Amino acid sequence: MRQTGLFISAFLLIISNLPAQSDSLPRPAPTTKPVLITAARQELKAAFLSDDPAWAALWVDSLARMEDDKYIGLIWDERWLLYYWEESYGNLFEEVSQFDLEALGKVAKKNQPRGDSLFETIDRTLFEQRYDLFSKLQTGFLNTEEKAFASLLLEYLLRMNKDAVDWNRRVLAFLKLYPESRFTAFLKSSLQEAPEPVPVVTTNTPNNFGLALELSYGTWTGVAQRTLRPDVSFVLDLAWLKRRRILAFDLFIGGGRTNRILQEDGFILPKDSGLSSIGGDLQWGYNIVNNRKLRIQPAVVGGIMVMLPRSSDDDTTLVNAFTFGTLYLGTALHIDVKLGKLDSEEDMQRHYHGIRLTLGNRWLNFGNNNDLLQGNMLYLAVGYALR
Repeated sequence: MRQTGLFISAFLLIISNLPAQSDSLPRPAPTTKPVLITAARQELKAAFLSDDPAWAALWVDSLARMEDDKYIGLIWDERWLLYYWEESYGNLFEEVSQFDLEALGKVAKKNQPRGDSLFETIDRTLFEQRYDLFSKLQTGFLNTEEKAFASLLLEYLLRMNKDAVDWNRRVLAFLKLYPESRFTAFLKSSLQEAPEPVPVVTTNTPNNFGLALELSYGTWTGVAQRTLRPDVSFVLDLAWLKRRRILAFDLFIGGGRTNRILQEDGFILPKDSGLSSIGGDLQWGYNIVNNRKLRIQPAVVGGIMVMLPRSSDDDTTLVNAFTFGTLYLGTALHIDVKLGKLDSEEDMQRHYHGIRLTLGNRWLNFGNNNDLLQGNMLYLAVGYALR
């Protein structure tokens, strides 16, 4: 009994001395708001990396409660990216619809979270998963406007809108399609200052030269079609370009054969005799299309053409009798299919090389020399162009 009494007395003595002993223990250091926010953000990062939305939601809520007039727990783009990860589109749309530049300015004046890697982690992970995120948007229970906006916003948050001109065009197209959208304020704030447009120029400098080499195949019309076989010629085109206008000189040389007997001044040129053709013309054209892949230039033509027989025995009398010349008018359509640029510092509207295709006709007057030569020429030429 005595031992029991001593035990009870000692216990009571310890209990009575506890307050005095607790006063002697060191007090824990006070925890500041920035420290609490930093710790919560680390827990949120761990939950995000663990792919645990429920755990992450608890820390997002905790950070929201920690915010006050001086401190913020989550930056707005961090929170909006997390909504995509959680597929919480309702919360996302609610916040974006209340977007206000003035309120955003007030938030920017608060103490931001201390430097950590939370934003970088969320941004990098969602950028890697962007295709899945876009796919979820299209298959989710969202209306057409919400799907279109959510896709634009995700590109904006992941900084995929690097082309200012293209971004502005798409945003304005959305606003035109949905003029009463609740997302209008945010989208207008996202419009970027587009770079100055590069003027469309069709020449390298105010004056520019070019050339083309072509193989031409010409067919005759009228009576001449029965008298002469097709004319095959080589064409050299030298052009001088000023803005959209083109002045060109074409020199061609070639020939064909007679398809029947020709008579002139008592002389006879047998069937199947060779004929040479030579000539040149001036062309004035205008570029109606000139982009990185194609240039189309119609032109009006005026020139001279001479035909003479190819004589193996140097019969100058025969050559003189069957040498015909004519002035002519015509039209041409030049089409350049561009293969590449010649100067790395110039675009393909200015300097290029490519395939030249020419369609044209010449209104000839050989019939004034011989009735069997009444007719015109239609021709197709294919070659190589340098500009």
